[in-house]
Amino acid sequence: MIETRMDETMIPEETITPARRALLAFAKAWTYPILGNEDVPVMKRLFEEARALSKGVTASAADPPEFAGWLDVLGDEARDGSNEWEDTLHAVADYFGLSSTDN
Repeated sequence: MIETRMDETMIPEETITPARRALLAFAKAWTYPILGNEDVPVMKRLFEEARALSKGVTASAADPPEFAGWLDVLGDEARDGSNEWEDTLHAVADYFGLSSTDN
């Protein structure tokens, strides 16, 4: 069983909501370490995978209320690179305990 760390607890992968799974993928892409030029394509692929996971996903009643807004911002390619987009990625990474001050 694959487990994911969220809010200091281990949650079995199969119990994660689609919204949580998509946002976690964005957080992992955002915090992927860029140590050299070869890491940039990997990070871009991770963002593409996160966007694919988020396509058509809506927050459920089991998700925190902020998930809906975060999915709207991160799923909108027109917002990529904007301050709002980066602020949202920081919030998502903070939520999942993956914060990095390097981005």
